[in-house]
Amino acid sequence: MSDVTADQPPPMSPLAVQELTPEEVASLAEELVVYHQHFAPLFYRREQREWAAVYLRGLLTADVPASRMWKR
Repeated sequence: MSDVTADQPPPMSPLAVQELTPEEVASLAEELVVYHQHFAPLFYRREQREWAAVYLRGLLTADVPASRMWKR
């Protein structure tokens, strides 16, 4: 299994994300679609693929500190 994130740039800081231009946001949205398309074949049912995309968007748009996302 290969690391599909190896050629990705390092994650942006929360402050840098707040300073994104509308064009950069649109570009990131397009990249998210491409990223999801890479993994979509692994979800055999249409509903699974759709919910995977919703989940990814939610992770990126949630206004929750990262340390809180994994704790319950």
